Amino acid sequence: MQIIEGFNSTTLVPSESDSEMTRVASKKLSHFNKTKRVSLNIIAEDKSQESIEIPDQVYQMLVEIFSQVSEGRTVSLVSTQAELTTQEAAEYLNVSRPFLVKILEQGAMPFRKVGKHRRIQISDLIRYKKLMMENREKALEELAQQAQDLKMGYEK
Repeated sequence: MQIIEGFNSTTLVPSESDSEMTRVASKKLSHFNKTKRVSLNIIAEDKSQESIEIPDQVYQMLVEIFSQVSEGRTVSLVSTQAELTTQEAAEYLNVSRPFLVKILEQGAMPFRKVGKHRRIQISDLIRYKKLMMENREKALEELAQQAQDLKMGYEK
């Protein structure tokens, strides 16, 4: 497994053997009852052991990480305090950088300037993307309802 350390982020790029090993672990982890407290038993190479209790949300995150890695997907863990460039933010939203700059200048999303450059906090970007998706879903539902009302062949 290749681990790439970045500014406020860590990315895991799994190998095929990592994916297979994680697939087994993922199945075992997902069977635990989520209402009980979970403890991990850590065994070091020198055979020393320690058991640690972990919060439910951390457990859920581990299950998700294991699931993604078991499918061979690259996983990134990013601090919500991380800031992205306009190019990185545009790629995350799947829009052009000029379009993103326009959104920022219209005040649709908070940002700060470092010299001439804009920086966007990842938490604000995630919030904005969620709002975009909700608005898109609402618009699609309205269009589908209009098509049904106008009897355009989309009746249930």
